[in-house]
Amino acid sequence: MFLVELSTLLQTSIMKKYLIILMLMVLCSCGFKPLYHKNEAPLGKVSVSREVFVDVIPNREGQILRSLLKNRISTAGAGARYKLRVKLRITSTDLGLNIDDVATRKVLWMKADFQMLEQGKVIMKGTTSNNVSYAINDNEFTTMTARGNEIEKSLELIADDIKLKVSAFLNQIDL
Repeated sequence: MFLVELSTLLQTSIMKKYLIILMLMVLCSCGFKPLYHKNEAPLGKVSVSREVFVDVIPNREGQILRSLLKNRISTAGAGARYKLRVKLRITSTDLGLNIDDVATRKVLWMKADFQMLEQGKVIMKGTTSNNVSYAINDNEFTTMTARGNEIEKSLELIADDIKLKVSAFLNQIDL
């Protein structure tokens, strides 16, 4: 009897509206805050941008990754509150082989281990990785171009992942 009355009560449009408002109030009161909400600045490039210094990463791929991270996270100089240290490793393997054992594809695995430091003390560690593959052609130029394009795409994904993890961490500790 009670269940029947409750179900008919929920079918009314007024009750549905009240239920939705109640659920939204509960969600807001739990402290939920979307990572990309529109405040003064999106949390993707938060006010922490003056607080994070991206340390030098060796090799050409490291320079590209550092540049991407600086564009996404940091505008700070060496005297910033936090320091982001990244170690990038790239390994490659031949994938497709012809009958005469000549590779036709190559796979690159990229792994970035990163640490967030505050006054020399590690306060956050993380790892992100990605893999890409490209065709090996008879023309060296097209092979190198394909390799460069795939490396850039992979580094952009790695930079986005690091940015997301660092932003979430720094917003969690309430700057």
